[in-house]
Amino acid sequence: MPHLPYSSRDDDEFLHPTEGWLLTLRTIVFDSWILWSHALPPDRPGRAMLDAETATLITALAEQLHAVHLQMPGYASLDDTPFVFTRWWNPRSEDKAFRDGSSCVFRIKEQSIKALVEAVNVAAPGNLTLTPLYPDMVGRWESSPCDLLRAELKSTDPAFLAQSAPPCARLLKKNQRRTRRNPRP
Repeated sequence: MPHLPYSSRDDDEFLHPTEGWLLTLRTIVFDSWILWSHALPPDRPGRAMLDAETATLITALAEQLHAVHLQMPGYASLDDTPFVFTRWWNPRSEDKAFRDGSSCVFRIKEQSIKALVEAVNVAAPGNLTLTPLYPDMVGRWESSPCDLLRAELKSTDPAFLAQSAPPCARLLKKNQRRTRRNPRP
């Protein structure tokens, strides 16, 4: 039985370890196109394994990816998510980075690998690495649409994550108002 009024099925929501019940269609980072449904496993038992540390790493990675996406042309005119995530958090993975939420495999529709790598250098040079999954793509960075990339946080240390968050990650928390002292970056 759903816990939230806008949930029509149990799969529409999940229990966040610090924020309570949330819809899977909620954005991980304020004003982004990255949704919790992108990061969570599709099965309810897998989602139930989400702990606070993993949620923090998922959020930190989403903040870095959102900062990169803000640098992409056409960001402001979108009306649907351009992200395609094929792998993110999997509590049963043998790869620690996927098990702890600090790595994902994705692409952004109609964006080249070169454009994404350049955006990383501008938006998140300190704590994000992007690696093309297919070596033959490296020679075609200039013109080909982006194939799959692996994004990974370089550091998962909580103190470093708080210090190295991109400016967009410091956007207002829920129920905060924008004022002259608290403008949108």
